[in-house]
Amino acid sequence: MDDLAAFFDDPAFVVTVTRTRPGATGVNFPAIVGVVEDDGLEGRALVARRRLLYATGPDLIEGDIVNLVGLGVLATYNGQYRALEPMLRNDGLESECKLQRLA
Repeated sequence: MDDLAAFFDDPAFVVTVTRTRPGATGVNFPAIVGVVEDDGLEGRALVARRRLLYATGPDLIEGDIVNLVGLGVLATYNGQYRALEPMLRNDGLESECKLQRLA
C-alpha cells in the first residue's frame, strides 16, 4: 500500500495540523502525536517528548511552526509547536518530526 493517508483519517486517533512559515501558504494535514521512544527505553526520560507522524507529502522543515487541534482526549495536544528534526520513515512513505511546545 503506497498511500498511507488511510491510516491518518480517523479523528479518534489523529490531530489536524496547520503548518505556518513566513512567506509561504499555510498547509493543513492529519497526523498522529506520539512519544519519542529512545528516552523512555534508555531510562532517562524526565518529561515526555512528543513527535508527529504523518503521511509524507506536506513540506515540513526544521523550525516550522505547527498548530495542532485534536478532538476529545486529543485536545490535550492543542497548541503551537516548533517542528524539529523532520525525517522520512518507512521507505519515505511516512514522515516524522519532534515537537517543541511553544508558550
